[in-house]
This record gives sequence, C-alpha cells and structure tokens, in this order.
Amino acid sequence: IRHKEGQIVPIWQSSYILKDSSGKMTQSISVLRDISYQKALQESMQFQANYDLLTNLPNRTLFLDRLKSALKQTHRNKTKLALMLLDLNKFKWVNDTLGHHAGDLLLQETAKKLQDAVRDSDTVARLGGDEFSMIIPNLEKSTDTELIVSKIFNAFEQAILIDQQEILKSKFQQ
Repeated sequence: IRHKEGQIVPIWQSSYILKDSSGKMTQSISVLRDISYQKALQESMQFQANYDLLTNLPNRTLFLDRLKSALKQTHRNKTKLALMLLDLNKFKWVNDTLGHHAGDLLLQETAKKLQDAVRDSDTVARLGGDEFSMIIPNLEKSTDTELIVSKIFNAFEQAILIDQQEILKSKFQQ
C-alpha cells in the first residue's frame, strides 16, 4: 500500500468471505497489518548474514557464493578470472598501538581504496580480520591482471592517515 505521503508500506492481508445459506457472497472481511518492522528486521538479518558490518563489503559467505557463480560464468563464457588476496601487514601493531578504533578506520579506508581500484562488477570482500579478497571476472587475457594489480598498488601510494599518523602506504615498485 502507498502511504498518503508517497512511501510504500508493506502489509500482510487476510481476507474472509461470508456466504448465505445458498452459497451467495454476502460480506467480505479483510484485515490489513503493517509489517514494516518485520520487513526491516528481515532485511537487516539478510545483510548481516552476507556482509561485513564494519566495511559493508561482502563477507566470506557471500564471497564464496559469488566466487562459485564467477567460476561458472568464466567456464561458460571461456574468459579468465583473477582471484586476489590482500593481507595488511602489521595490522595487529595498529590495533595494539593506536587502539581498535584506529584499526577499524584502517579497515574501512582499505575497503574504500580497494573498491575504487576495481570495476563495479568485481567483488571486493572482507574475509575476516585484516584479510580482503577480490574476484575479477571477465578478463580476456592473463596480462589484464597486471593492470589491475598496478591500479591497486597505486591506490595505496597515498598514505592512510589516522590521528595524523601515516598508517599504510604502498612500498611496491613497478
């Protein structure tokens, strides 16, 4: 149902028809119930089951599902797929030295940099802790991976600053 202010309100409807002795309909009774809260709760549970709450990236469960789909698509289309794993060195040091809030900010910034470095159709996931993984499907040749890796390294050339401290900066040479 559409609310008078324009938003759609999910409802549950139950109807019952009353008939007279000859079987002719005499009345209809309907009960409508707003289920917005239940719908929001269901969506929240679905999100929590498939996404990392800190970074809003797919979690391990959704990552594995997307990987399975990407592998099938790669086989069907006879294309290539890149699978990348990124682990943050000295992440424990950041947590121990600057606190968990700083570690959380580092993970969030890393997630943004990784997402910005790949296509919208690619999957960047947080597998847990300081581990990220990327699924890059629909590659025509293996050397395309080198371009993507270069773009990821370039994304980390500018340091991540947390509390005015340089936390993460790429040290890779091309």
